[in-house]
Amino acid sequence: MKLHYENNTSNNVINSYKEGSISINGIIYTDNILFSKNGKILKWDILDVHNINYKILLYMLESIGYPDNSKKPIEFILIGAGNKYNGETINNITNIVSNIGIGIEIMKTQSAVYTYNAMLMQDRQVLIALILGD
Repeated sequence: MKLHYENNTSNNVINSYKEGSISINGIIYTDNILFSKNGKILKWDILDVHNINYKILLYMLESIGYPDNSKKPIEFILIGAGNKYNGETINNITNIVSNIGIGIEIMKTQSAVYTYNAMLMQDRQVLIALILGD
């Protein structure tokens, strides 16, 4: 699936996605990854979305420098849980981050990719974590 983004003012734009790989700024990644609008693209050592808990969410935020008072804060976390994810609730994750004022959504990876690029076009501060396989 090819994606197009016009008027790019962001550092990390997803160009294309297919199960098992993703292209960001023209570079192909095959490992599960974590990144925000601006900054480094990091390997994410999660194989199953059911393993996500408060400690992992905190690591995700800290890995991108949150909170950094010099930048606009993260507004939303998108988690791409693989393409077989069926929408079940995971470890009360939503309650954990909503207490600190950050929205979160867990969805199929393909949907997370579309949502991320749409949120970039709105100039939203998004953290995205993707499981690229099943």
